[in-house]
Amino acid sequence: MLKTFAKKMPVTSIPKFPVVDPSPKLDKTLANLSLIDFTKIGAFSTAGYVFGWFSARKPFRGQQSKFLAGVGLFAGFTYATLSSAQRFMGLEANASEVQRYGVMSADEVARRTEQMNTPNLVLIDSAANHDD
Repeated sequence: MLKTFAKKMPVTSIPKFPVVDPSPKLDKTLANLSLIDFTKIGAFSTAGYVFGWFSARKPFRGQQSKFLAGVGLFAGFTYATLSSAQRFMGLEANASEVQRYGVMSADEVARRTEQMNTPNLVLIDSAANHDD
């Protein structure tokens, strides 16, 4: 049953935009954060603060709003970093990255994908091969 399920699973990581880097490093991803990404971080933090303020009783409003602002900061940072990495991988619109870094050739993408430790397709197939 697991083999047939794995064969029907969609591969959602096929790039729809030009690939700049199929496996960007963290420092490159953080250096690529845009104004929109920083806006996302601010929006998550603000939403956390507001939710914390209105969801708590009066003596706990300050502490809860600050705590949830911190949680929102972490969530926004994670979301912005993921968005930046996906632009490098060609999974989101990446016109500015293509202009700044250029497009990676198909041969280079294939070579670097083979060097990756855990490509998606190998993970899907390996689960199907261990069917008991």
